[in-house]
Amino acid sequence: MQGMMLVLAFITTALLSAVCGLAPAFVERRSVRTRDLGWVAGLWAAIWVFCLCAYHRPGLAEGFDAFRLIAITAMCGWAGVCIAALRAFGRRGLRFVVPVLLVAALGAEVFVGNVAYFNTHSYQPFQLMDYLDPNVNVGRGTGTYTLDEDRSYLRFLEIDQPIYNLHIDGLVNDDTDPLHADSALFFKIEATDEANSELNTFGTWQVGTQAPRTHTISLDLTGNVGTLTLTASGYSSTYAQYPVAVTMTGITANTPRAMNFSLLRCVAVFLALLAVYGLRPASGLWKRRWLAGNVCDRGVALVLGAVMAAFVIVVPFWQPGNTGLATEHYNTAYWDGESTV
Repeated sequence: MQGMMLVLAFITTALLSAVCGLAPAFVERRSVRTRDLGWVAGLWAAIWVFCLCAYHRPGLAEGFDAFRLIAITAMCGWAGVCIAALRAFGRRGLRFVVPVLLVAALGAEVFVGNVAYFNTHSYQPFQLMDYLDPNVNVGRGTGTYTLDEDRSYLRFLEIDQPIYNLHIDGLVNDDTDPLHADSALFFKIEATDEANSELNTFGTWQVGTQAPRTHTISLDLTGNVGTLTLTASGYSSTYAQYPVAVTMTGITANTPRAMNFSLLRCVAVFLALLAVYGLRPASGLWKRRWLAGNVCDRGVALVLGAVMAAFVIVVPFWQPGNTGLATEHYNTAYWDGESTV
């Protein structure tokens, strides 16, 4: 069944690529040229190269179902329509190009910005705490597990199945210090898999208690996992130390990621595409002498320069931790309690 779905996906994407690649020739009422065929082949190849990268865990053909068929076909249709529209109407001005760029930004947000959603849709989740070593010293409540400075180690035995990602369920910060409300901790990940018979380190997992996106991490393990250990340590810097003090309800392995449509990211992509179109070599912006023009042209140039200068000044102070400044009123988490700066 999976093989049939994969073959069907090859056929449908090839047909869509052919239609979208040859469409500009029919719109412009001309004969098909070699470059049209090049667009057909390029679009089809680009879609499948992207899919090979996007579905690398556990693999493109693994778990290839109707949902993946529809997703890949829809992505091919979106990319093909955008490319065909730009080729056919790209020289007719903004009123034709802006709608195409808007569709391109929306599709990029859905298919590229949420690639993890499509990649993990076929995952079969399981609770990792079911494999927790009973001899591990960890705080155990009614459906909860507590880690602190004296109990910071988790070991899971005889898992014997693949693990593609981990997600912490119901994470709660137990640190009562007001300055540690947004604390962070690190998990050192070690595991044995089909390529490593002894515990091997697979990186560090940084978790922010108030940052839900950090509660999930993707892993690059080979085949079935035998033993997995997580060793927690608190975040520490020159002026701030956060102890290990958290409670969780569990750790889910192979959790499907949710669709996360970001309007801000979509708008940013749209503006970036619009800027690329406006700054292309054939654009009139390159041919216009702004500073030598009328008052309006000079005003636009001055405003643009002021915006760029403001970014240079404002961006370093946007995130307090990046400024290098800390006082009793500003960036207090990094203040040593004595120095004026």
